Amino acid sequence: MKTELHSFKRGGMKGVFNLLSVTPNIPAADALQASSDLLSTIEELIEEAAMGNQALEHNSAWLVQHTLETAKALLDSVIFGMDEKRPQPTAADLLTCLANILPSELCETDLVMLNNALASVSAQVRNSLQEKRDAR
Repeated sequence: MKTELHSFKRGGMKGVFNLLSVTPNIPAADALQASSDLLSTIEELIEEAAMGNQALEHNSAWLVQHTLETAKALLDSVIFGMDEKRPQPTAADLLTCLANILPSELCETDLVMLNNALASVSAQVRNSLQEKRDAR
């Protein structure tokens, strides 16, 4: 499993754009380790702020915000890579599964209609997932 290209850090002085991105095809374990390492660097700052020992403001607040944003981008990139690699059931797979649980009295016409309905639903799900990926 590897990372997917994932852009983040939107915005700038002249408009909105993706300033940074996670490099695609990095092994997921390396991306997860990098995310963990980043989060470790701000753990003490957040704990001190939560305990009221130190205010989280100015440079410290920006450090936490940028570190969290980068760590989240790494995690999102791994998740997006998982979505791409996850096998999607076909209409035939669903039909086989249903055939094992439906009554045996179904005639061939019923199975053809069921197969067509499943193919339609499968296409709709694929389109919906693609739209969600495109929106990211």
